[in-house]
Amino acid sequence: MLYKQLSPKGQDGKGLCNLDFVDRYAEILRANLPNKFSDFDRFFSGTQRLETLAAILKRHIQEDGLTVLNVGSGPFATELFIERLQKQQIQSIDYTPEFAPFYQLLLQEGYIANTSFEQVDVMAVEFPQKAFDLIIIHDVLFEKALEMETLITRLSPFLKPGGSIYFDFINSRTQWVKRLFGQHDQFRYYDPDKVRSFISQAGFEILSFEATHKSHSWPIRILHHGLRILSGGSSNYSVLVQSKSPS
Repeated sequence: MLYKQLSPKGQDGKGLCNLDFVDRYAEILRANLPNKFSDFDRFFSGTQRLETLAAILKRHIQEDGLTVLNVGSGPFATELFIERLQKQQIQSIDYTPEFAPFYQLLLQEGYIANTSFEQVDVMAVEFPQKAFDLIIIHDVLFEKALEMETLITRLSPFLKPGGSIYFDFINSRTQWVKRLFGQHDQFRYYDPDKVRSFISQAGFEILSFEATHKSHSWPIRILHHGLRILSGGSSNYSVLVQSKSPS
């Protein structure tokens, strides 16, 4: 068996799983993250940031046994907590050496046995042509070092005909909010209309294009609602596209 058997209490019905492991996962992070990442244990173990991805994959990815490339895996929360990934074969990559030890740690805990890992630069790594059914680019495109069109164009030859790519991004129309909090220069932003245009020109059709992080907190939900009114959109979007290429 490539995956750990899920317990009913470990699933949320919306696409997340292994939730009975969250506290243990947070302990592993706290014990093993180096000092410069010590403040990120709650971020990485916070499954809310995975909810939109989990829900989109649950709606659109029905098959098992797919080949999946996860770009920028971090300490493997996506592989661990996304239900639709539990019966797939995953190749995870990340360029950050501090995250590599978590691969063996989670294997020892009995998880992510369906995952292989390589510490590489996504802009340099090579794979066989048409190797993957699904490519995931989650929590990556906010980084200034990686540009959406360049990255997706580079990865597209590794996608099978009819394969899908998931990615998320920060809406440039709401960057003034980041500016208010002094965070504007930390991130890369994209205009949703330009993203849609690029998707079409690159030979993909949109399966899902929706707001990310539907918060459980009423104050945050009110803030996001206000942003949609003032800026005409969400602060973050999650997108699933499918290749239209017949070959």
